[in-house]
Amino acid sequence: PLSVSIYLKTSLSREDILGIIDCVTGGIRIGRLNDRIQSRHAEYYIDKNDEYSKGRMRQSGDKDFVYYPFIVGVDPLPNVIDKWKYTSEIRLIMLAIKKLDALARIVPACDFEDDLSM
Repeated sequence: PLSVSIYLKTSLSREDILGIIDCVTGGIRIGRLNDRIQSRHAEYYIDKNDEYSKGRMRQSGDKDFVYYPFIVGVDPLPNVIDKWKYTSEIRLIMLAIKKLDALARIVPACDFEDDLSM
């Protein structure tokens, strides 16, 4: 499967992250609350991580991504046939977040993590 979960620790707000995704992908906002973005390749959404814990992050030295505050979910659209364009779009989003927040921690979790390395 091509779905991706991007664990994210950043000083950016949820709305900032949606704005970055919107800008990079040229997508449209969808959903009842306009809280999802659909691009030509994927649908993006941001969830607050239920496992988020500042205390646990401090204990792990900030390296245990399962405790990061945000998870950006990425689901490919059914018509996606070009994996390179799909992964490039995700990589550009991660780079844009890092450019706006140099201290951001970004960890993609999927079957093709090497394709997303920055």
